[in-house]
Amino acid sequence: MKRRPLIALLAASSVLTLAAVPVLGRPARAQQATARRPRVVYLGVQSAASVDPHQLNAFRTGLAENGLIDGETVEVRCLWAESHIERLRALSTEIAQSDVDVVVTAAADAVRSLVAAGAVQPIVLAVSTDPVDTGLVKSLARPDGLVTGLALSSINLAAQRIGLLKELAPSLSRVLVLHDPSMDAEGLEAARLAVASLGIEALLVEARDPAAFGSIFAAAVADHADGVAAVASAFFDDNRARLVGLALQHRLPSIWASAAYVRDGGLAAWTPSLADLYRRSAGYVAQLLKGVQPADLPIGEPAVFDLFINQRTADQLGLALPVNLVARAELME
Repeated sequence: MKRRPLIALLAASSVLTLAAVPVLGRPARAQQATARRPRVVYLGVQSAASVDPHQLNAFRTGLAENGLIDGETVEVRCLWAESHIERLRALSTEIAQSDVDVVVTAAADAVRSLVAAGAVQPIVLAVSTDPVDTGLVKSLARPDGLVTGLALSSINLAAQRIGLLKELAPSLSRVLVLHDPSMDAEGLEAARLAVASLGIEALLVEARDPAAFGSIFAAAVADHADGVAAVASAFFDDNRARLVGLALQHRLPSIWASAAYVRDGGLAAWTPSLADLYRRSAGYVAQLLKGVQPADLPIGEPAVFDLFINQRTADQLGLALPVNLVARAELME
């Protein structure tokens, strides 16, 4: 298959630049004299606004730590599917036919779309949830195929989050646990049993339609739910303002998968440091650009975890924050 230059890809897509790359407009002779820089694309299934800019900044920092300076020794572009499947397919096809060297993403849907489009470029997961269970890789130790990067267990994290919510709201006894049915459901029963050991009943509810969020919360409250948590999902990220608003409306202590929810008014978030994962993913990019094969780069796991708490929300809910959690947390308002 003939691979088109990156410039064709950029002309056909909306682009967010990590750093300007002054290639266009130079005389042809000057461009010919310049050695080709490796080309890296970050493919997001959502919009740029839905992603914490600290994560992409950390990725750029990680590249620099590996001698890859955007605009000098590497060209980096971010492409966004804006949560539209047809756009994701179109971007995947453009990437597959381009001369991009490495693709970075944080979404299983993006990986599947790239593979379906016939992409042969290595793919780095800046962060992924249960990549073996979702079929993205064969094993963590030896991924095989085109994919490598970093991963976490959504089920273990869901149980940990509910445990922390219990510390923040000691009277918690029944928690609404939102699950995106487009995500792998394996292990949800294990999560329910894990939180049951804390004396908490988990009400596992599939949430697939934002129009139904209101009725889901109302039904949970009628069923005596006194807290809310959610399994990490890009769909939930896109609708976080609505979800956080409903938790506040019903005065439910809540815990989420990223700091963005806490900035919007959610009570707390417990998450692997996404900035650290993005920074580390740049190391995978550097290895791949040196010719290492994805199958030879084991999937990494989180090393740093962050706790975020919204002090104002805690005050509104009448919660006295435990000293030990305050000492560990980044407090927001």
